[in-house]
Amino acid sequence: MRMVVEVAGHVEGGSVVAAGDAVNVCITVTAPAATKDHNGGAIEDSAGELVSWCSAQIHCICTTNESYVVPPEPQKPETAKTGLQGNLGTPGTSFAPWRGETGQLVLTTKPTIIFCELVLQPGQSRTFRYREIVPSSGPPSYRGQHVKYSWKVTVGAQRHGSKIALIRLPLRVMLLPQPMPGVLESAYSESEEELSPSNPFLHQSSRHQLPTIPPSALLQVWPSRSVRAYNVVHSRGHVVKFSIFRSSYKLGDDILATLDFTQWQIPCVQYSVCLQSVEEISSEHKKRSKQGPSVVSYSKTHELCLSMSHTSLLLPVPLHVTPAFEVDMVSLQYRLHFEFVLCLNDSNKKLAKAKKKNSKKVNNSTTTSSESSGNKASSSTKGGTEARDSSTSSVDSVNNSVGDTGSDDDGGWQTLEDGSQFWSAPHQLDIETLVWDLPINICPSPLGHLTSALNLPESFAQMAV
Repeated sequence: MRMVVEVAGHVEGGSVVAAGDAVNVCITVTAPAATKDHNGGAIEDSAGELVSWCSAQIHCICTTNESYVVPPEPQKPETAKTGLQGNLGTPGTSFAPWRGETGQLVLTTKPTIIFCELVLQPGQSRTFRYREIVPSSGPPSYRGQHVKYSWKVTVGAQRHGSKIALIRLPLRVMLLPQPMPGVLESAYSESEEELSPSNPFLHQSSRHQLPTIPPSALLQVWPSRSVRAYNVVHSRGHVVKFSIFRSSYKLGDDILATLDFTQWQIPCVQYSVCLQSVEEISSEHKKRSKQGPSVVSYSKTHELCLSMSHTSLLLPVPLHVTPAFEVDMVSLQYRLHFEFVLCLNDSNKKLAKAKKKNSKKVNNSTTTSSESSGNKASSSTKGGTEARDSSTSSVDSVNNSVGDTGSDDDGGWQTLEDGSQFWSAPHQLDIETLVWDLPINICPSPLGHLTSALNLPESFAQMAV
């Protein structure tokens, strides 16, 4: 009777990898222990257990919501169609790592043969290592609203006369940002190179070459802080000055910014800030032409800021989100979504006060002209009096419509009989909401930090052949 052989695999170093880096998978094949007879002795099997072959491959699958997205054409229509519709219970030697997956095959590496015709004695175990470079031309791992990209390492094995068994090890692949100018060139000095012509028949000294830097090392290099200031302006005047220390942040960073209300012309009662991701489907893959982007909100903060001169905000960037990227079918961008609740009462009062001041200037000029004219005709004096009366009545009407700034209905600072003052909130406010979106860039963090911070379980799976 043939015994079952166990094949187990796990990703060494964690399942978070960068596109362009190598993935190391440890594959262990173990034969069952020898069976015992009625007397307790082991039954020897000289032939051992035979595993015909074992192969491994990395592939990326795209899953779309067909109600909103037109799926892309598969990379290999005939192979992908057979693999997607294949039956795991069908015996055969065709290794299709995407067999049983739903979606379209986006990218795959060449299959690597781990071993062939492996014979194991009872209780014996053999360990193999599979190493492959993650393609940098593919999309990152992403679970969006309408589009999902999943990366997996699939290990398949088969014994003679049995069906193919597959194990899938999930990967979290991240795209790396482009290296900044001067990062690679700074590793060597141009002054040591030969500047004069040399004899081609003589031995040429070896020229310095650019160092080989792993792609993940580029994540350690980051630009210094540069404060950016933005003036938020309403149609009626200035609202707030917003200052942010960086425009790019890594996963797990804190977004720190300040708000300056000292130069306000329209008071802000409260504000809210939310970190949002915007998933935009390309026009050729949209199901409907007028289809808008999909917005997802993450960390959020809000604060009552009436009568404040300065304040600050702190927004954490989650570790589990996907950094910004753009591929042929979808793009993912991030932004800070602001909502300022403005109070229009104070702006109306300022306008009324300005009208009142201008009206007083008109009254004073009219009084001066009437006194300097001396004894004029009574009709002229009456005309001047009528002008002053009409001007005064217009100011009174404005004051009546606005109301006293120190009244209980409007709130503000109130003075008691003993001279003490206290502040009271207004009963009603004429408000308006001002919305503003500020784009920011979210980039990957060092992979070791992500693995330890998220406390991700080891990517491990096993199967029986």
